[in-house]
Amino acid sequence: VVELNMRGKTMNTVDDLSKQILADVATDFRARNLPTSALRKGYVGPAIAELKLKYCADGRYSKVDFDLALKQLEKENKFVDTGPVEPFSSDSMVGGIFSKREFLYLTEKGYMAAQKSAATRPSTKLAENIHFHGDNACFNINSSDNSTNIASVTNEQLFVQMQEAARSITDETNVTRLCPGYTNWRKCGEQVGSCRRIRTSWLQPLIT
Repeated sequence: VVELNMRGKTMNTVDDLSKQILADVATDFRARNLPTSALRKGYVGPAIAELKLKYCADGRYSKVDFDLALKQLEKENKFVDTGPVEPFSSDSMVGGIFSKREFLYLTEKGYMAAQKSAATRPSTKLAENIHFHGDNACFNINSSDNSTNIASVTNEQLFVQMQEAARSITDETNVTRLCPGYTNWRKCGEQVGSCRRIRTSWLQPLIT
C-alpha cells in the first residue's frame, strides 16, 4: 500500500511538472509570433537546461522528476520535440539523425493540448482594493449588514462641538430652542427674552 501511494505521488508530481513545462513552451511559442508551419518543421524554443534550472534549483522538483516529465511530453504524448538534430552514421545505420536535446519546441498536438489546458484552468479574479472610512466601518460578503454603528466621541471633541454650536447662535429663536434642553438655565436668574444674558450665563464658558 505504501509503495502504491508513493508511486501515485510520484506520478502526480511528474504530471504537474509536465503541464507546467508544456505551458512554458506554449507561452514561448505565442511570444515569438511564429506561423503554424513552425509547429511541424520545428523552431528554436526554450533551452532544456534553463527549464531544468527553473524547476529543480529550489528543490521543488528533482532532476528525475524533470527528466520523466520531459519524456512524458516528448515520447508518450508527442506534445513537444527537441533539437537541434544532426545526421549520424554507424556500421548498422546510414543516414540517420539524432537530437542534441538542447531546446524544446511545441508540436501541433502540443499546441492543441496547451489550448485545452488553458481553457479548463480555473479562472482567477482580479484583486480589488477596498477602502474603509468612518467609525466602525465593516465589510460583508454575501450577507446583509444589520448592525448599528456607534461612534464614540471624547469629552474634548464634544466640548469643541459645543463651542462651535454656541458660536452659531445669532438670534433669540435659536436661544429659545436650545435653552429648554439645558436643565439649569433658570439658575441664570433671567428670562429667555435676553439673548445676551443667556449667552453670558451659561454659553460664554463654551465660547472662551
